[in-house]
Amino acid sequence: MAKKFSLPTAAFCAIWRNHVNHDHKSVDDWNRFVLNVYERFAVDTNAGNVAALKEADPKWKTWNDAQKFEFLSPKCYSKCITIRRKVKKDEGYVIPMPNGYKSGSSTARLSSGEIADIFRKPQK
Repeated sequence: MAKKFSLPTAAFCAIWRNHVNHDHKSVDDWNRFVLNVYERFAVDTNAGNVAALKEADPKWKTWNDAQKFEFLSPKCYSKCITIRRKVKKDEGYVIPMPNGYKSGSSTARLSSGEIADIFRKPQK
């Protein structure tokens, strides 16, 4: 069974809050956010996450920033969207995302409008 890389919600949200509340926003906020999450949770004292990293790549300790980002960006995105939807539904509050999150992976993310357009277009 694959090991799961754990992102405890309270600490994850604290990092997220720090990234969306800083004054010097830039297009690479998502990248910096993901790398900050990686640095916080990919530590030797977190045995579960170390096991997940070793399973993904035994040479994970030699990863450059691009490799760290590629590993963790989809997990961060999924967790952000899950939390964001829950808070919006339960509290009516929309949590802002770090700048650059839509283009912050190897595959560009579609907006809900773009997804709807895929279904609206007639099949040929």
